[in-house]
Amino acid sequence: MPEEKPITDPQPAPPARPSRVPVSRWLSSPAATTVFPRRESER
Repeated sequence: MPEEKPITDPQPAPPARPSRVPVSRWLSSPAATTVFPRRESER
């Protein structure tokens, strides 16, 4: 049977979190390109 976690457990942070993901890897993602155009990286 799957282990039931108590409701008091803190919910995990959202996967898309720039603060936790390396900037270089986050900027490489297509989703980040829409938010922050990599004009400095391409130059």
